[in-house]
Amino acid sequence: MGPRMETYNCNLDNQTIEKTVKKIIADHLGLIISELHLEDDLVRDLGADDLDQKELIMTVEERFNIRIAETEFDCIKSVKDIIEVVQNRCNAGKKAREN
Repeated sequence: MGPRMETYNCNLDNQTIEKTVKKIIADHLGLIISELHLEDDLVRDLGADDLDQKELIMTVEERFNIRIAETEFDCIKSVKDIIEVVQNRCNAGKKAREN
């Protein structure tokens, strides 16, 4: 069993979400965070394969305590796509808790 990751309940601002997602991607793919750009394609620019993409999504789900439908996996192509999905899930959760 690997090291325990800190889990968030999405009470984070968008900038913190972006930084955390970039760190997850950089750690998983062996990259430097400062070299990641929002427009980077996970496959073409960062060298991720299908398994890497699924593992990234699973790690993000676990870290932020969210669920991303498998039907959405094909729509996630870039660093920005992952960040936006997490931000949307977290912001939807915040709104639901406020009501």
